[in-house]
Amino acid sequence: MLALRAAAGITDQRSPDRFSAGGISGTLLEVFPGYSLGEQRRTFGVRGYPVSAEGGIRAYSAAVEYRAPLFAPSRGFRFIPIFVDRTSLTFFGETGRAYCPATVATNGICRAIDVDNPAMTSAGAELNVDTGLQLDLQTRFRLGLAFPLTNRELLRAGKAQAYATFGASF
Repeated sequence: MLALRAAAGITDQRSPDRFSAGGISGTLLEVFPGYSLGEQRRTFGVRGYPVSAEGGIRAYSAAVEYRAPLFAPSRGFRFIPIFVDRTSLTFFGETGRAYCPATVATNGICRAIDVDNPAMTSAGAELNVDTGLQLDLQTRFRLGLAFPLTNRELLRAGKAQAYATFGASF
């Protein structure tokens, strides 16, 4: 299956907050009160780059994923309350950017470092496992590897980022 996603945002200097781009998008899974695992949902996430690597009053992101099914055991483990429904492999490419245009004065919410931020682009792969915890909490566990392809040094991204999170990528 081929999946596509695009998002864009625009605001002005009077906005109370800036858009941010970068990071892994997922879902927070509360293990017990006060302790959660995973990543929060990000509108302008770009895997392989730090969370909120860029900020500004303009933002966009786009992703393309090829999702291939691996196997569907649809079974649980003997005495462990975990159920594995199916697994798949995802290959992805993403791009995103959050910036302030050069024509905007930096006396509002825009900062000088946000003017004309460069675009981020990454590619990678994920192993997805659709599970049920205690047979009633359905979630997707994602284990992935992302490679930042552009402006890696400028945005302080590593050569590769391994990650584990919950929820769909988008």
